[in-house]
Amino acid sequence: MYHRNTLWRVIIAAILIGVFIFLGRTAAGEVLRGGIISLVSPLMRMSAGVRSFVEFGNEQISEEMAKELIRENQELIAERFKAEILQKENQELRDAFQFKKETGIDLLSTNVVLFTNELGREALVTEGGKEIGIRDGDMAIIGDRILVGIVREAGNGFSKIEIASNPMLTHEVSLLPLGVPAIAKGLGGRTFSLEFIPQDAAIDKGDLVAVFVPELGLHLFLAKVTYEKIPSASVFQEARAVLIARPELLETVFILRRR
Repeated sequence: MYHRNTLWRVIIAAILIGVFIFLGRTAAGEVLRGGIISLVSPLMRMSAGVRSFVEFGNEQISEEMAKELIRENQELIAERFKAEILQKENQELRDAFQFKKETGIDLLSTNVVLFTNELGREALVTEGGKEIGIRDGDMAIIGDRILVGIVREAGNGFSKIEIASNPMLTHEVSLLPLGVPAIAKGLGGRTFSLEFIPQDAAIDKGDLVAVFVPELGLHLFLAKVTYEKIPSASVFQEARAVLIARPELLETVFILRRR
């Protein structure tokens, strides 16, 4: 069962990647992509849930015994799966409520359908698009104000989120705790080049890199400094940082709709 579910996930992921690569941003392509995502996203979530159950069992019993238990306990498996989904949804609600309590801003929760890496440019495809109010330029975050990426395409029934560390993306940031200004340039591979740091600024490994959102009046945490004081011929310091989020592991993200 584990291998069958893995195979299904690979096949569905391959279909989704093909759809996003070969269908351009046309009206017909947008409708088709939204329809396909609405059909396959429940299958992706279901196969992921079944897989995690089987993996848990395989650590303690043989494959044959696991199959027998699965056959004899279908109702128990279903109840456990429902409980896990309910627990996950409750945690999402708590995260969203805490964010609203601290900032007064509502978040929109959306499920991740697919993680892609197209020639070094990482992206997430999620359920829901412009029909539920998501727009190009909105920010995707996870709990504790961690920035994942930017919505680059909001279609009918889906959104495509570009991961913040992709090449050619730049962000105005502050290095915390001292609030040192800098520019974070995405290098790909979850890394950033931190540039235009004043020469007299004190920075250390482990400092947080944060993006300030003026219209919302809050910081979103983007990365952590990994190497400070990269040799540079300019009058500014340079450093390196790594993305905090792990986009390939995400099942849900919150959309922070910019005004």
